[in-house]
Amino acid sequence: MKQPVCLFVALASLAGCATAPVPQNRSEWSAIHTRSFPGESEHAVLDAAEKTLRLADKDFRFDYPTGQLVATRNWLVYAVIAATTGTDYWTITTRPTADGIEATAQITRTMNSIAPTPTVGSGGINGAAVVSSSTPGQPVQVAAPYELFWERVSYLLKPQGTWPTCNSFKAGKDRKQKAAIDTLCSVTTDDGQPNTHSAK
Repeated sequence: MKQPVCLFVALASLAGCATAPVPQNRSEWSAIHTRSFPGESEHAVLDAAEKTLRLADKDFRFDYPTGQLVATRNWLVYAVIAATTGTDYWTITTRPTADGIEATAQITRTMNSIAPTPTVGSGGINGAAVVSSSTPGQPVQVAAPYELFWERVSYLLKPQGTWPTCNSFKAGKDRKQKAAIDTLCSVTTDDGQPNTHSAK
């Protein structure tokens, strides 16, 4: 019974992101998406960002434009009579500052839900047709996944204390914020740790 329950929870969390608070102006957006890293190089920040995502899930694929890291992860959640597929896109952009690097992260997501629907013929219900509904990629604006991402990047740049695990990060967060971190923490991710898993 554990697996179906987990999948149901995962589907609920995927739908829950839209109800969490989102930034209302440019300064709020920057506070969520942007961090400064004094004394760090562009390479160091982008390398830490890549390691953070590789630890979250081994299925990430990467591109390396100048000054950027672009990461893509496809996922699938199957729940007996329905399935949800999607793709998460992460874009990390850096720019030099007087004392280091400023980095901005943007997450967008596409989702597609597929469920069988009974079809009726002359003999009554005689089969199932696949009905698909999809939404275009949408920016993930909720603060929680960015907070966890930046905490992990900062840890990899200057290891202090303990690695922020999914469970430790969820402590003290409300239900909506917990649901919003499924881009890094869900049944479709690995949630590796740098002291136990190789990020290379």
